[in-house]
Amino acid sequence: EAEGPLPPADTRRRVLVVGAGPAGLELSALLAERGHEVTVWEQGDAIGGQMRTAANVPENRAYSDFLDFQERRLQRLGATLACGTTATADTILAFGADVVALATGATPRDPEIAGGDQPFVVQGREVMAGRAAAGDRVVLIAMEDHMQPLTIASYLAEQGKQVRIIYQTPGIAPLV
Repeated sequence: EAEGPLPPADTRRRVLVVGAGPAGLELSALLAERGHEVTVWEQGDAIGGQMRTAANVPENRAYSDFLDFQERRLQRLGATLACGTTATADTILAFGADVVALATGATPRDPEIAGGDQPFVVQGREVMAGRAAAGDRVVLIAMEDHMQPLTIASYLAEQGKQVRIIYQTPGIAPLV
């Protein structure tokens, strides 16, 4: 739990956190530990965002444990978690929170290359979430130097796909 006493009742806030990925979950728990009344809205069916998708890869199975821990933590703290809830300007205003935090995750970047708009060019996260299909031979264009390209490549390789990764840097995932 957060250190220090809970805020006095007159400084407690009604907080709405939009997005139940790792950042939204941690923020929500920290605020609830400080004594604020926290409600979390998640558009998807379950918490976790991209971390839940990444947990589909064998080496990332522990991500599911972390998400389960965060869900139990929020329940223990009395936070309200509402999955399947879409936030709009009107619904946020109607909720009447004192504070609104947006933790809605990142937006994928499309590579600016000739042919990038072809129907067989798909986002890795869409494939991992089951919203797009990949062929038997895949060229993965890494747009960042973190774990995501490696996670996607591992996921595809587990499915028996032949995967080639193209990095824009001299080494593979130098920031991992």
